[in-house]
This record gives sequence, C-alpha cells and structure tokens, in this order.
Amino acid sequence: MIRKGAYATLLIAGLAGAIVGCGSDSSDDIGDAGRNLARAPDLQGAWVSTCDTFGPLSLSGKASYSFEPLRYKKKIAVFADKQCVTQNAEIRYTGEFKIGNSDDLPDGQNRVDLTPKTIVVKATTQAGADALNASKLCGVSDWAVNASRDVTAAAKQGNCLAERIEATQFDVYSQSDKTLRFGSAYLLGAPTKAENRPSQLNERVFQPSEKWE
Repeated sequence: MIRKGAYATLLIAGLAGAIVGCGSDSSDDIGDAGRNLARAPDLQGAWVSTCDTFGPLSLSGKASYSFEPLRYKKKIAVFADKQCVTQNAEIRYTGEFKIGNSDDLPDGQNRVDLTPKTIVVKATTQAGADALNASKLCGVSDWAVNASRDVTAAAKQGNCLAERIEATQFDVYSQSDKTLRFGSAYLLGAPTKAENRPSQLNERVFQPSEKWE
C-alpha cells in the first residue's frame, strides 16, 4: 500500500520552481524588456491562482507569478489537504520571458515564451520533508523543514522536475478584467516546441495579488 506521503512525493516529482540568472547581452535585455512592456503592460505585477485540487489525491495547490519588464518568478505551493490549508512544500522558479507578436491569434490572446533559469525547493512541514526524502527528489536525501535547496543543476539535466531549466516554454495568455489565464496547466509548464504552443486558454484563473518574495 502506498502511504499518503508517497502520493505527495509523486506529485512533487511532477512539478517545478526557480531563481534567475542573466545570460544575454544587456542591450538585448533592454530591447526585450521594452517589447514586453509595449505588448503586455498589464501583465506586470503579481498574480495568484485559486486553490486547485490534484485529481483523486488528498492534495491541493496554488500557483503564483510575478512579472517584471523582462523577468518572472513562479511559486507552486503544495498542500496536504484539498482546501489549501496545510502547506507541505513549495517550488520556486525565476526566469526570463518574451511577449511575441499576437496579431494572428484570437482576440485577447497573446504569445508568451517563458525560460526558467533556476529552481529552488523547500519542505515547509516535516511531512513534506519526509515525502521529499522518500523520493530522493532531485537526488537529495536529507531534506529538512524550511531549508531551501537549489536543484537547478539536476533540473537542467531533465531528471528532476517537470520543467527543464533553460528550455523555453511556448504558451499563450489572456489578461483582462483583472484576471489572467494561460494556455497550459501551471503544474507541468508549457510545451517546449513552438509548434505545440496551446491554441486555447486553460480554465485556471489567476487574480492580482500582493508582491511576494
């Protein structure tokens, strides 16, 4: 019989989080930031999803995004219940993004390419630490409560979490009436091939939130 902690392990092993580095020329950064601001001024700021249950599992989660002119942060909080009350772990990403030309898309949709650069994972309860240790997530077997671990190197090899580091994800989004929606489910990231970019929006809704660190 699989213990509940093992279910949390399976879920966490299918997710991904980050902290960004600069890999491009500063002039390129300025150009990309200007285009992002011109094409998507309302995307800037912080956003959080409603509580989302994970199918048949007794688990739930919330995703948060924070967009600056060139960079973004994403946080996935994993809870041990279906009401997003007891948080067991969190996964943090930061990366770079570009807003593409969206003239040929349905009204209100925009192209966005997201490139995660680093991932940091933290257990927030002992149960969360036990689940991470049971799975040896990202090759780590000594997870401790509230001890953040940078797992970027393992994620870069694609043998750790769902979102591979430095692999650009191709998505669409729509922002209107103080709501934000993407084409892909936030738990697994977007397709890493441009031809697989979603053609419609996901039902998950994000709303404006306070800035978070």
